[in-house]
Amino acid sequence: MYAESTDMEDPPFVAPPPGPPPLLSDQQLLCLARQGWLCVDLPDALSNSIDEVLQCSLEFFRDATQPKAELYPSKLGTEFGYYHVEDEKEYVTFRCHVHGGTKPAANSTVSVSPAAKLEGKVAQAWREAGLFLFRILCDISRASDLDLSAWSDILDGTLSMPETEQEMTYTLMRLFRYLPTTGVADPHTDLGLLTLCVGDGEGLQALDRLESSRDTPVWVNAPFGTRKGTVLIGETMKALSSVWCSRSDRPIDMTSISPCSEAKAWLVRLIYGRVCRLVKSTSTASRSFGTSSARNFAPRHRKLQTLKL
Repeated sequence: MYAESTDMEDPPFVAPPPGPPPLLSDQQLLCLARQGWLCVDLPDALSNSIDEVLQCSLEFFRDATQPKAELYPSKLGTEFGYYHVEDEKEYVTFRCHVHGGTKPAANSTVSVSPAAKLEGKVAQAWREAGLFLFRILCDISRASDLDLSAWSDILDGTLSMPETEQEMTYTLMRLFRYLPTTGVADPHTDLGLLTLCVGDGEGLQALDRLESSRDTPVWVNAPFGTRKGTVLIGETMKALSSVWCSRSDRPIDMTSISPCSEAKAWLVRLIYGRVCRLVKSTSTASRSFGTSSARNFAPRHRKLQTLKL
């Protein structure tokens, strides 16, 4: 006797959509497009990684016995290594592992253990922040009717901190420590796709393009704390999005994106998919309405610990 047949068939297989799930809402994407910056809540893994970097870098900067300039010699202009600006700030720019990777530097004459510890924390935050910004790039692609692979060539090798200088990409992570000071420093522009800024205190201000006029710019304070961040649009994103906008209609007017720039960083800062060096704005008008839509100041009576990736 045969089993009774059935007309029921297995449901057709439907492949999941490509790429990671959406991160930003339509309203957030619209704000990013119009303003050139967006305040965001950070996921737990990224927030925890940044908190560890801030704590570790605080120890590194405060330790007067650390030969910081010897551990991280400056090179490539200000694009690599340790720099100190008298009575203003000190910062270190990471482009690759120097002491903490699987291929540590040989013939070192100083103790590298504190630096290796810091680099380990930086590498983890680098990856978490890179994944976070990659999801935002995917959101921008979907909103612009672009294939998610549109960024592949620019982002190749950027999700992990490179092991050696020979493997470096144009993505960088920069850690700042600001001394008490006043005033606003000259803005500069990040020539990349996206920048993530996270700080442990107030200092970053962003230009509200919707409320500003040419004669009366309106600046708003960015959030601070390791659970909050500010995403900034860079020059490369602005240039590429302007090209795409001329090709098709899309729900977000990408031509309205302007790159954000900062003068003094108080934060963890990640420059992602960066393809050119940083440059300073020279035009007062451009600082407010062209390539500059963010600025930094350091409050008078506190030291600011910052990180830039």
